[in-house]
Amino acid sequence: NDINNFNEITRNKYQEVKNYLDNYFEKNNIVIENKSSLSVIKKNEKEIVSKSKFALQSLFIEVDYKYNGDIKKFYLGSENISTITSKLTKIFDFCSNIAKKHQERGKNEISESIINNIIDVKNSVENLLKSKIDIQSKIKIDSSNLSKTLNDLRKSFSILKKLIETESVINKSLNFRLYFPVIKTKKKNQLITIIDEMSFDIFLKLSDVPTELKTEKIYKEWHKELENLFYKKRESEYLSIKMADELIIDKYKK
Repeated sequence: NDINNFNEITRNKYQEVKNYLDNYFEKNNIVIENKSSLSVIKKNEKEIVSKSKFALQSLFIEVDYKYNGDIKKFYLGSENISTITSKLTKIFDFCSNIAKKHQERGKNEISESIINNIIDVKNSVENLLKSKIDIQSKIKIDSSNLSKTLNDLRKSFSILKKLIETESVINKSLNFRLYFPVIKTKKKNQLITIIDEMSFDIFLKLSDVPTELKTEKIYKEWHKELENLFYKKRESEYLSIKMADELIIDKYKK
């Protein structure tokens, strides 16, 4: 309210801090919205997997019932529904191949309704994967921008504090402690988290990383990502572990 009591340099710095703060809140809201969108996508992912299981089951039943030998092997190979639906990329690849094989044969060996369901699943998975990649990329960029804005805000605020302190020494009518009062806080014992006590043995039990990736080398990479997410990006324990798993799985997926 009394900003006009300060000199021009301090007033300009105050306005800069205010602009950084407004910018920070704006960018933070964007990151929150994007993360909410990603949660919706992951929820839709489960629905699409269920939808794909129904379509694939119909396909497998028809091919098993109608054919054997070369035709059955041509369409289904050695695949099974459980393996195919373990990953969205596998669902997309399998459904794409079925649609392509059906078109190449041109013999109407598979019912039109089943083929339409397979193509529908393929398109749904393709759109979801694209949306997921887009939103994850956006979260990464926006989070980086948010961190930069926060750093700029902190630096600018630190300078403003020094300017006000300097002015209060020169101008006795200004009280530095009015703007920066001494805050006494009772020291609390720091809570020990799962992250603090993380070890390779806990990693083996707690992480959802596939068994074949649970090695000492992978653990070190995973633990580095985990600490970055928890201590620097301030994610919760649960989300830090979950996101560290996803980063490793994405990095080493076949």
